[in-house]
Amino acid sequence: MKLLSTDLSPFAGRVRAQIYAKGLSIEIAEPNPPLRSDGFKASYALGKIPVLLLEDDTYLSESSVIMHYLEDIHPEPSLRPTRHIERAHMGLFQAFADNHLRDQLFPLFALLMNPKGGTDPNTAIKAMTTEFGKFDRQLAEIPSHETRNLHIGDIALAMTMYFALAVPAVFGGKNLLTDFARLSGWWEWVKTQSGVDKALAETDIAFKEIGNGN
Repeated sequence: MKLLSTDLSPFAGRVRAQIYAKGLSIEIAEPNPPLRSDGFKASYALGKIPVLLLEDDTYLSESSVIMHYLEDIHPEPSLRPTRHIERAHMGLFQAFADNHLRDQLFPLFALLMNPKGGTDPNTAIKAMTTEFGKFDRQLAEIPSHETRNLHIGDIALAMTMYFALAVPAVFGGKNLLTDFARLSGWWEWVKTQSGVDKALAETDIAFKEIGNGN
């Protein structure tokens, strides 16, 4: 199998972190034809990464689909809880990343790519902080990360969380987790988890290259 990935994609980063955490022997490569090219779009129906190339010459798209597939075919070490309620709690992490943080990131990413855009960064940063507050309250209602093992929900949120903090920081929005002890504690914990730490380091290098104009 081969994973088509770029270090700036939080969605591809999720699968890379999972591969690292589970110690899977899966090749990771940049897309060829390149992402967004006509050749890539012609080859892969959704036209986006990650793409997992399978041994029968078919492929899978969508990070959540790929991650659950890898858990199914490589159940050990498991990154999914066994109890139904724990799996439901796991789903809250990815849902927060995909249904809350992602929407707040779009205007800031657009401003990062086009500094003359009309988005007010302070408004966008305030909206991001509001979402952080919501999930901090959510964390009070479920078991703490201190009582469990890493799961794929943690991984999904961690890769989006990187950008939710790094992009606002470009516009002066630093220390956004100061008032949210539970979310801040989870973030400090997840950054140290095997596999997540490696994927985050790759993302950090790629993001800083943007700032350096490379």
